Amino acid sequence: MKTFRPVVITGQGWLLPPGVELRQFHPQATAPAAEFAPARLRDFAAGDYVRDPKVLRAMNRLFQVAAAAAVLAMRDAGFQLARDLTGAGHDPARCGTAVAMSEISPLTQNLLDAVIACSPGGRFDLAAFGEIARHQLHPFRRLTMLPNMAAAHISLLFGLQGPSYTLDSGITAGMQAIREAYWAIAGDKADLMVCEAADSPENALRRAATQEAAGALVLEAEASAQARQARILARVRAQPEYPCTAPVSGSCAAPAAGSLLAVLASLCEIGLDPPQSLPGLELFPPASTAETVSSLTPREGRA
Repeated sequence: MKTFRPVVITGQGWLLPPGVELRQFHPQATAPAAEFAPARLRDFAAGDYVRDPKVLRAMNRLFQVAAAAAVLAMRDAGFQLARDLTGAGHDPARCGTAVAMSEISPLTQNLLDAVIACSPGGRFDLAAFGEIARHQLHPFRRLTMLPNMAAAHISLLFGLQGPSYTLDSGITAGMQAIREAYWAIAGDKADLMVCEAADSPENALRRAATQEAAGALVLEAEASAQARQARILARVRAQPEYPCTAPVSGSCAAPAAGSLLAVLASLCEIGLDPPQSLPGLELFPPASTAETVSSLTPREGRA
């Protein structure tokens, strides 16, 4: 009979706009989704998280927000730089990502500006568009339209060379990202996985209904976390099979991130005694201590 390795959570990070609290995403939250007024992060500076300006130019706003939450979670887990993984005894080939993304609209503001500029009198001039696009649109613009590029950027930031998943399944995507990461570690295909979900109205197909938010978790094999004496926030266990259903009230305001933010809310708001059950997922107190997660001070990221 196949045995599965114990999996723990060692890092967390999130970014929420003003007026939105993490506990609103908890499964038992009473506020309906309609009470989430769409808003963007305030004073968000992607350069605070991604230092390379060339990398930032290849990221759209959604990817920048996703990368920022992942950086916060990795910092919380004790990894400031890519070399910290090997310094802690991790093999980069066994460290990966699982990222939840919503569908991305190709109608960015710079494209709209270029189209308007070459449409005098309402008539589109293709030759003029080609000239304007050559100077004003980034040559790698198409890469900002690919949902799986968020996972690629996060992998490059931390030198992750292991499994890389991108989930695009609506309001179940955030929870599914955690489940995929869990099984990669439990099945001995990875030792550490960064779980990430993000939304932004700037890149959404339906901008008015989308809340700008992001959440991230670091899942790790319990043996690896104990070997490097990491702070363990919780143990996690995923069910082998679970139907795709709406995970939390209010999550439709953040289609990809809502269910992952619900897991963060369970970690930070109410503790894990008794264990918390979410769709297809269970969270337990750390095995090595009686201290519950609710008594820990989370190093959260807000913007």
